[in-house]
Amino acid sequence: SVEYETSLGEYTEASEGFEYAIIDISTTNGTDEELSVSTLLQMEAKDELGFSYSPSITAMSQLDREYPQGSPLGPGEERRGKVVYEVPTEADELYWMFEFGIFVDGYKVFWQLR
Repeated sequence: SVEYETSLGEYTEASEGFEYAIIDISTTNGTDEELSVSTLLQMEAKDELGFSYSPSITAMSQLDREYPQGSPLGPGEERRGKVVYEVPTEADELYWMFEFGIFVDGYKVFWQLR
């Protein structure tokens, strides 16, 4: 699911013309090996013009359920949390992208947020 806000917490405001897209994600390791998942290296938001947006570290620090990344996902393990992107309010189309390979060109999947 995705929610949109212009502020998070007392001190975190989106820039003028921008809003926060807060995406609730869940990942499952369907392999028999440990997997690392990185919000900075494997996830981004994109708009219909092709501009990319990285997770907002400042905004994520204000969440009560930030996506946890401190340890690898074990075989069969599921992990859930939220990731935040500062995106233009006028973007008609917005997508969330997950890239399965970190250090090589991997398989990418896109989900339309709006």
